[in-house]
Amino acid sequence: MKLQENNESLFARNEYNAGQRGRISGANSSDLISLALHRAVALRLRSNPHLLQKAETNVNNWLSKNSTVGAWLEWKKILETENLENILKIITAETDEGQRLRSSSPFVGLMTKEERRMIIEDCEKARPL
Repeated sequence: MKLQENNESLFARNEYNAGQRGRISGANSSDLISLALHRAVALRLRSNPHLLQKAETNVNNWLSKNSTVGAWLEWKKILETENLENILKIITAETDEGQRLRSSSPFVGLMTKEERRMIIEDCEKARPL
């Protein structure tokens, strides 16, 4: 139940509540869920910046298999050149550019399946009918 309480607390503080957002033009539910997941990732990264190494490892692994994917090259550059605060702004930006970057996010593996499931369920509950 600790995870559920944590999710409720985050929604109460509006830290990852994408369900009530919508400035992303043409945002659909999967875009809003992605924003909510990345807001939760941002909270995790803020408390443990060393987790950025996981994203760097992901990008390097992907590029070792296909070094021509532009999105992965873009993330590699972002992770190598931007500081933590800018990375957090990038992954939580409520813009088309933020949405585009989240669609190829290297932050896979920073949330457990259970955490992702609960965030998705919370977003679906918060979504207007």
